[in-house]
Amino acid sequence: MLRQQNRYRNILLSSILFCASTAPAWAASTGQSIPEAAHQNWWRRISLVIHGQVEGVSNLSGGISTGSTATGLWKGGLALHTGKAGWWQGGLFVVEGLAADSSNPDSLYIGDLQSVSNLTTPYQHMAHLYKAYYRQKFGDYTLRLGLLNPNDYFNDTGVAGELFNASYGIYPIISANIPFTPTYPYSSLGAIAAASWGNTTVMLV
Repeated sequence: MLRQQNRYRNILLSSILFCASTAPAWAASTGQSIPEAAHQNWWRRISLVIHGQVEGVSNLSGGISTGSTATGLWKGGLALHTGKAGWWQGGLFVVEGLAADSSNPDSLYIGDLQSVSNLTTPYQHMAHLYKAYYRQKFGDYTLRLGLLNPNDYFNDTGVAGELFNASYGIYPIISANIPFTPTYPYSSLGAIAAASWGNTTVMLV
């Protein structure tokens, strides 16, 4: 799938993470969304989480040409738990926006198909509403409706996907062959239903 280049020489020079929240740091999914679990701090029943990432990529040898570039990503999210608001239990309203100042190391320097970075975007500058949905839990069942990114829940290997190697994110079988696949930095209107039994969760989008 990838051109025969020595990708291991394409070194990520720097990664800086900062988070304006007193919640513990989290391992981001490849969908680059703020996890629901991060919304734990409340001011007048509303949680605010701000998260930023800055990444530098250098190609030292091979590829199209040698050079360095950087990408910055900002995300901000508001959430309201219906139970904490004194309404009903299990409900959560989420609104999230993102802004990215992105370069493209793949087309400028590296020339691979699946991208060395999970932060780059199709356009150099992007800012838009990323998520706006309602989640309701019914015991072992969960329903989400609204503007969603399915890659937050499907086809995601978050442990290996942070910053380096987008192949660990959504599989290219999906993203490279299905036009307008709703994955970072885009989302789409939809519904996701999930049922959990012990350590097993079944999800339907």
